[in-house]
Amino acid sequence: MAVNLNFTGPTTSIRIVKEATYGTDPGTGYAALGVYQAEVSSELTTDNESIYALGARAAQSIVGKTVKVTGSIRGVFQDATLLAFALGCDAVDGAGPYNHWLNYKTAEATSVEKFPAGFTMVVTRGTDNATYDIVETYTGCRIDKLVLKGGLDAPLQVDVDFIAKNVSSNTSGNQTASFSSDEVHPPQKMSFELPSATAISQVQNFELTVNNNLNPVYALGSQILQALPARTLEIGLTGTVAFTDEAVWAMKEITNDSSAAYTFPSTGATSAPKTNETCQLSITNSGATTLERTLQVNLSSVAFNRWSTSAKVDEVTMLDFEANIADFTQTGWGATPSGAPIKYINNTAGTYVGTTGGV
Repeated sequence: MAVNLNFTGPTTSIRIVKEATYGTDPGTGYAALGVYQAEVSSELTTDNESIYALGARAAQSIVGKTVKVTGSIRGVFQDATLLAFALGCDAVDGAGPYNHWLNYKTAEATSVEKFPAGFTMVVTRGTDNATYDIVETYTGCRIDKLVLKGGLDAPLQVDVDFIAKNVSSNTSGNQTASFSSDEVHPPQKMSFELPSATAISQVQNFELTVNNNLNPVYALGSQILQALPARTLEIGLTGTVAFTDEAVWAMKEITNDSSAAYTFPSTGATSAPKTNETCQLSITNSGATTLERTLQVNLSSVAFNRWSTSAKVDEVTMLDFEANIADFTQTGWGATPSGAPIKYINNTAGTYVGTTGGV
């Protein structure tokens, strides 16, 4: 008999593990997600189709087609686990603290993709009576889109949208909640540099979007997803700064005109967008040695394509900007073990995503 026990957020937990083979649950090694989760959502559709026939108004049959499993995770950034699953992790070096070098390309041949095989996610939904707990296992998860969000009103946030191969549920094997030991990254420890090493003042917020454009592949003989390759990599950046005399850089960037009287199309040598800028996002807790927690992201060929302002009688004028980014870059790191464009520093020796090790 049903007892109407409710599932709630405080009784829901998430743990993940790296898959050696896409779509295959390793069964052990589940670890923290690297995010203080505020929300996890999931959706399963079977893409049913109603079959009709002459001589009747009602459907004569309902046929299930492809199974689609999607979801999202929203929360406060703790460590680089989700970033590593979105891009890949080449190497770990150092010792207390450790450098985690994230890169979607191999070091040996930068044209070869190094996208992670995938991960299994276990979601345990608990009640006041463990007999009625539900454990959902999502296999073949890959991150389609990841967004890092920084602003004045909250620590660094991370949102991801994922696609899974399949999902199953049972009432055993539940996982208890587990969180990374890394600290959150508050707004007073964030900086925005353009070009790299040139800090932009009075930044209000930013969003960095990484879109893998995953392409679900199905095949005759099965309803289940067979492969999930990544297509073109899209990187976008938006933000807001207080409109000061320094912020005129945004207008000059989009017009590619360094003169005081900037115009568009540029009156200079070219009217093409300026694309040779590099940009660095840096978020740190300023801790020393084993207490350091730092995320640094290097971006190359930054091309600004929009700025907008609105002056109001009782407010400081703000400037919103938007940019397309061609790629990540290792410029500014000097010698690195992998030429990786993203570095995360913490006191964890294990790799996040790699050919060996766990998350």
